[in-house]
Amino acid sequence: MRSLYNGFLSLLVTATCTAQVSMLSKLRRAQQLLDIAFFGDEVDQYSLAESMQLLTEVSSFSTRVIRGGSSNALVNEEGQIEYRLTEEDEEAVQAFLNEKVFMIGDLVALFLMSRESIEKTLAEERTHPIYSQGRILSILRISWWTALTDNSSLWALPYFGALSMISRRIRLGVLREPFHDATTPSSLFQELVDPLAAWQYSHAAVFRKTYACLALAEGSALIEAGERYFKTMEHTSLRILMEHAAKWPVFDLLHDLARRAQTLRDETSHRQPVNAEHFPVQPQLPPPGEQRLTAAQALEFYRMVHIFSDLCNFFNITWWVSHGTLIGALRDGGLSRHADDCDIDVSEDSLEIFQGPAMRGSLARNGYELSFDPRGRCFKIWPSGSHRAGTDDDQLRDQSWWLPQRWVGTPSLDVYIVRSSPDGLSDRYYISNDEYH
Repeated sequence: MRSLYNGFLSLLVTATCTAQVSMLSKLRRAQQLLDIAFFGDEVDQYSLAESMQLLTEVSSFSTRVIRGGSSNALVNEEGQIEYRLTEEDEEAVQAFLNEKVFMIGDLVALFLMSRESIEKTLAEERTHPIYSQGRILSILRISWWTALTDNSSLWALPYFGALSMISRRIRLGVLREPFHDATTPSSLFQELVDPLAAWQYSHAAVFRKTYACLALAEGSALIEAGERYFKTMEHTSLRILMEHAAKWPVFDLLHDLARRAQTLRDETSHRQPVNAEHFPVQPQLPPPGEQRLTAAQALEFYRMVHIFSDLCNFFNITWWVSHGTLIGALRDGGLSRHADDCDIDVSEDSLEIFQGPAMRGSLARNGYELSFDPRGRCFKIWPSGSHRAGTDDDQLRDQSWWLPQRWVGTPSLDVYIVRSSPDGLSDRYYISNDEYH
């Protein structure tokens, strides 16, 4: 009886190992099936169902490996190794993370809902156990060109395909009719050349501009131009994003570009590469007790904070000083003696008002610009017509992603976004520059 039990156990382990060895094959098969499922204007349900079954297996396997704390073995609850991973197993787990496969399930679950359920889920996204994490939105922050042309960073076809089909369902709820593209190439070109002042930016404006760029795109130049318009605004709400996508279906266009990714031209070869070499500047600190800023510079910062405070109070924007500025206020009774900037936090609940056209227009009437960096997800407010900021700061070495101006003036207020828990009881945490906070 004992030998029979041992034989059964041996067969079970062998079968398990055989299944685990094929995880990479299952992952690649799932990718092929998802490309088939989302290639057309309607989803192939059979390919989708088979792919999700395979992804469920890969996901369970990868999750178990990650939670076990070992990169090359499956470990049980007692910490004992049950199975050592092959090279293919390790590659499957790495691909599951690097290629954002874990996010496909979030999208497909939303896609399979009815329109009413989608609207209800998005209305409650701040408290939803899955969509409150913002994983779907985080994928949009990677390079669109890379996403469309390199499957090692994102499975673009199912990702943009699912977003496109979700936005179509929402469109019927928001507009009560399908999207009818009445634009012509000439009107799209006109949209591209019509200037958009920095204070005119809004979600509607950037979606309209993005749509025009992507509708005419045959290569990387217009795809990147559309991406820059889109990323001029910070997107923290999937509901708001999809409602605007329902009116200007940029995900339909990205889905179409993903379907013809092989025909897109890489038009970046003519650009000068960004100089990544960086020689840090040693700060020249003043003697103890002396202010690093000149009196005129300090006065300009006080003026900027005063105007910012008045505008925030007028628009009911929740804000507070932070970082070194808060230390200076408490310790020195004003700007820190070593300060060369001002740090301000804005609540995520006030974000749409803060980055909206009314606030931008008010800042402009007071002589200030608002810039957003989608890489660090933070803002800067700086005087119009001022000198270009230096490049000694890591975030300022490549200023082409400070949008919409594509450069930053000086001096500036650094504005960071802070999220609070829905119950208001848990600790706040930074959305901006989260790796440093």
